Amino acid sequence: MLDLAPEVIRFYEQPVEIPVRFLSEHGVIKESVHVPDVLVFRENHVPWLIQIKEPDPKLLEDVSFLKLQEICKDYARSKGWEYSVLYPKNIPIHLQKNIKFLVNFLHLDIIPVDLVNRIQSFLHYRRSASILELSEFYQPDYQPYQAKPVIFHMIAKSILSTDLSVPITSMSVVTINNAGATGISKYLEKGSRSDAFL
Repeated sequence: MLDLAPEVIRFYEQPVEIPVRFLSEHGVIKESVHVPDVLVFRENHVPWLIQIKEPDPKLLEDVSFLKLQEICKDYARSKGWEYSVLYPKNIPIHLQKNIKFLVNFLHLDIIPVDLVNRIQSFLHYRRSASILELSEFYQPDYQPYQAKPVIFHMIAKSILSTDLSVPITSMSVVTINNAGATGISKYLEKGSRSDAFL
């Protein structure tokens, strides 16, 4: 989902090795490394180091886990980064399918700027329209087969919004994304709550 969050510039999986010192069961100081899951670079934010864990209430009582989190926080702080543990929640099946579909439209070879501007102007005036209506509106300049990928690209890039909790079809209604977070971005929430999405 990081690919689709508009504020994400880039991210790296298993980006750093954090040195960890611990006392063995025999009282010997040992050293190891811990590798967090993702380092995310977002527009207008400091880098964000993330550890992803399955929801487990016992983790919050696990002393070694809590100590490790403090070590990771200190490491991130020393670099000027944020640090969070995210607990993924089951993502609804329609949302998963929509995301997989939209990823294909993130990077189009040709994006007619004129068409993008015309779609935005139309939706500023009309407020909303179905994908089918939008794709047919610009004929003969642009055929529906040319317009639909651009519309999907605009949804994937958070320029347009639509309801991602239901399957995207030609009848899906789209609007200009004025809120700064479209269906995809709102599912990427920072926090350590057990209901946080990733």
